[in-house]
Amino acid sequence: MITYRIPPQIKGYFLVIVSSLLFSLEFTLLKYTLRQYPEIDKVNLLLWGFLGVSLLASPIYLLHPGLRQKVVTTTKKHGKFIPIIISLNTVAIYYWLQGLAKSSLGSFTLLVKSSILFSLVLGAVFLKERLNRGEILGFAISILGLYLLSTIPGDFPANTIYQILSASFLFSLQTFMLKKFTPGIDGKSYTYLRSWLLGLMFLLYQIFIGKLQLLPLPLIGMSILTFGIGVILARTLQIDAMPYLSISHLYLFALVEPSVSIISSSIFFNEQMPFDKILGIVCVFCGLVLVFIMKAKESVDGSRNSGKDKPEN
Repeated sequence: MITYRIPPQIKGYFLVIVSSLLFSLEFTLLKYTLRQYPEIDKVNLLLWGFLGVSLLASPIYLLHPGLRQKVVTTTKKHGKFIPIIISLNTVAIYYWLQGLAKSSLGSFTLLVKSSILFSLVLGAVFLKERLNRGEILGFAISILGLYLLSTIPGDFPANTIYQILSASFLFSLQTFMLKKFTPGIDGKSYTYLRSWLLGLMFLLYQIFIGKLQLLPLPLIGMSILTFGIGVILARTLQIDAMPYLSISHLYLFALVEPSVSIISSSIFFNEQMPFDKILGIVCVFCGLVLVFIMKAKESVDGSRNSGKDKPEN
C-alpha cells in the first residue's frame, strides 16, 4: 500500500490560509454587526464578546490536563509582563474597532497589516536589525499607498486613519514586547489569558465610567460568534502554522486576509473602488509583499551562510 506524506510546509500554508480566511470572516461579521447597530457602545460589544468567548473556552482549557498545565506555567513564568502587554492590546483593540466602524472594510484590513512596517522600525531601533534596500523601498511604497488612501474623500472620516495606524503600531509593539520579554511563551495559553484579561479590563472600564449595559441577546451571540472565530479558531490555527513556516512566509500568505476582505467589501457592502483607492491599495499591497520577499531572501541567505561556516566533520 502506497502512503503519501504531506510535506510540513504544505501543512503550514494550509493552516495560515485557513486562519486568514477566518480572520476575514471575523472582520466581515463585525462590519455587518456595526452597520446593523450603528449606535452600539463599542466597548460593551468588546467586553461581552471577549467574556463570552473566554467562558466558552474555559471548560476546554481547564479540563484538559495538558492545556491547564500550560496555562498555569505561562502565568507563573510570564505573569509579570502579560498584564502590561495586554493593557497595550486593550487600547489597540479599541482603536481597531473604532477604525473598522468608520472606514471601508477593504482599506481597513490592509491598513491593519501596516503593523509589519512598524515592526521593521521597532526592530531596527531597539534590536539593531538592519534594513536592506529592498525593505526600505517596500516601506516607502507602502507609505505612499497609505498617503493615497488617506486623501480619498469619504473613505476615511477625519482622524480615523490615525486610529487604525495607532492600533497597528500598538499591535506591533505588543509583538515586539512578547519577543523581547516573554521568549518561548505558549501561544495557545497566551491567547486564552489574553481573551480573559481583555474582557475583564473592558468590564472594569465600563463599570468605572458607569456605562455597563446588557446588550440584546442576539447581539451578544453575534459578538461571541465573531470573536470566537477570530480570537480562538483563527488565532489557534495561525499559531499552529508557526512551526512549519518562516515568519516571512507566514506574513506573506496572511495577505490572503486583506485580499479576501477587499473582494467581500465590494460584494456584501457595495463599497466603491475608485482609481485612487485601487492605486493606494496596490501600493500598500506591493510594498508589503516586497518587504516580505526581502525578509525571506535574507533568511535564506543567512541560513546558507551559517551552513557554510560550520566545520566539516
